[in-house]
Amino acid sequence: AFHFSKIIKNNIDYNATIKNEKYCKYSKLNLGFTLDIEDKLLIGVFSDACQFEQDKFIENIFSIQKRTISGNIKPNEVNQPTIGITSLSSHSISRHIPILLPYTSIMFAISDILPNANDKGIYCSFGITYDHRLHSGTQISQLLNKFDHSINNIDVKSK
Repeated sequence: AFHFSKIIKNNIDYNATIKNEKYCKYSKLNLGFTLDIEDKLLIGVFSDACQFEQDKFIENIFSIQKRTISGNIKPNEVNQPTIGITSLSSHSISRHIPILLPYTSIMFAISDILPNANDKGIYCSFGITYDHRLHSGTQISQLLNKFDHSINNIDVKSK
């Protein structure tokens, strides 16, 4: 989520929607994320997520997740996601097609880290649903390639 947010921050045209037939570009990235709790789909929102460095980002998103699960979420943590991210990795699903959250143009889907049988390494599967009125296939391909490059250059040993 951190790397995806940073890429969106540096490519702000992705952080947009159409409201009342008008193009709207958001000034800050509010990361909406799904939590499937007791057969209920909950959406937490990490407001202005791009302003944080990685350690603080992770601390904040886990805190919001805990408050969402316990029902102690703050009002600003459920309002106006501008970009969405989801995963079904806890259910052993490696790929799925998410539905866009209202007033977003991108919903990113990510799997858990999976073993790669061919070279004994690991990989992560990801996909995206997007509003074709705002983004072309070429733009989304570029976004996914940037994300792939970003996560493939993570120094796991130093984290």
